[in-house]
Amino acid sequence: MTEATLIRVVTDEVMQTLTHQELVKQIFAYFWQRGIVDGTIRRTIMGVNKYNEMRQSLRKPRRGNDLPVIIETVQSGDNLQVILAELTQLVDDRGQITTVQGQTGSDIEMDDTAAYYDVKLFTREDNKHFAPDHYTKIVAQLQAMHVRWVSVTRGIAGYDDGRHVHEETTTHKSGHLPIVIETVVDRASLQTVLEALKPLSDAGLLFTVPVALVNEPY
Repeated sequence: MTEATLIRVVTDEVMQTLTHQELVKQIFAYFWQRGIVDGTIRRTIMGVNKYNEMRQSLRKPRRGNDLPVIIETVQSGDNLQVILAELTQLVDDRGQITTVQGQTGSDIEMDDTAAYYDVKLFTREDNKHFAPDHYTKIVAQLQAMHVRWVSVTRGIAGYDDGRHVHEETTTHKSGHLPIVIETVVDRASLQTVLEALKPLSDAGLLFTVPVALVNEPY
């Protein structure tokens, strides 16, 4: 068990700086300089930006949509506050930064007051436990455990544990893009679910945090 912080940034896909460099690229460059691994970028299909303007996926070139993107990474260690301070200065008012405290790994210490936990697996689509572009096996395994509301999302860019950048462009199709599998489980099911996801975390990272389930029962 390792205490860790999930850092989440939301910004516009083509939000510019004074030097016309996209903020998303700046953030990823910062991650690289800091040696941050397992960073992911996911593009949304609709959202509202800082100017209260709605953005949605339309039938036009990708950059014409200017969609919101979500950038996530999990960090721990003594330099966390430095990273957050530098990231805040970089993003300024051009995006939203949030953090949540949790734990990484498959062996965690349960919060005595928590009845439910959010579990996120950050991995890659070339994980040896996946068939190409096919995640049915692990989702079916979770289904057999009666785990509900499982989501699988595919990023547009990410780092692996070797700090290699993988991204997909109009001219390049990558087979190494990030995959995020997420679900909420009850206390009794948590360790079983973590054990099921543990093999996949060999090429990724498991993050778990206590949550409040508002519309019980699970």
